[in-house]
Amino acid sequence: MTKIKKMFAERFSEFNNKPITQMDTTFLYEMRFELAKAKRNKCCTWCGAAYKMKTRKDKDERDLSGMCQQCIDDTFNGILDPKPSTDWRSV
Repeated sequence: MTKIKKMFAERFSEFNNKPITQMDTTFLYEMRFELAKAKRNKCCTWCGAAYKMKTRKDKDERDLSGMCQQCIDDTFNGILDPKPSTDWRSV
């Protein structure tokens, strides 16, 4: 488990329906520092694997989250590239 994933898991309850202005700023700075360090080392913040980006959209997402392609796909499965509707009216 990477340091960012561990930090997030330990304090997950703080992210639940809470505005960012009410969060612990020290914790947010630590997260930003770890994200920058992982990006500098070109490794995923979630699994620790090396980056292998496929498209520009993936690179843009990596710049925001620091995740590798596999973690992006696993995390955002169906959100970034939703499947077409199976609604009978769209046929």
